[in-house]
Amino acid sequence: MPRRFLASRTAPAAWIAAVAALAVAGLVVGAPLKITKGVAERGAGTYVGFTTTASYWTFVKLANGVVAAGAGAASTANATPTILPGNATSDLTLGGAASGATAIIWTFTLAAGAPAKTELRLTFNLSFPAGTTVLIVYLETPITSPTSAETVRLYDAPGSVTPTVATITSLTVATHACPSIGGC
Repeated sequence: MPRRFLASRTAPAAWIAAVAALAVAGLVVGAPLKITKGVAERGAGTYVGFTTTASYWTFVKLANGVVAAGAGAASTANATPTILPGNATSDLTLGGAASGATAIIWTFTLAAGAPAKTELRLTFNLSFPAGTTVLIVYLETPITSPTSAETVRLYDAPGSVTPTVATITSLTVATHACPSIGGC
């Protein structure tokens, strides 16, 4: 009988210690996503999600790096989306990120056979410890359907990113295939 009493008294203490250990380790729900540089990119914490209405547009990865030289600005105008080149890699900036700046990089793939001249609206909702940012950009699939997969990298330099760490409280990226150019 004393063993049962002792076990019932120590069980709550054990649970409290386990929860405290998880909190210290950053494994409790709500921990920020932290991207760190190393041999390979590493992420830990809460990742909110990626959604799309376009089956030919897929999210590949989220990384910490620098804005590529020659990256162009992604269009923020519904009527004049940035046209993606066919069968090539596109490097585009969000919110005025400058070449060489430390940035968060989203990599997407536009599949071979994707419909030509289709507008995509990408909505980035980013929450950092210092605040929240919403960025909306408009891309157009190539004038002719691509014959091979195309890599599209989008760079954002929010200022709270360092060369080694980016802390994101939450993030969502929603992609919507518009019914027509300028129709989002």
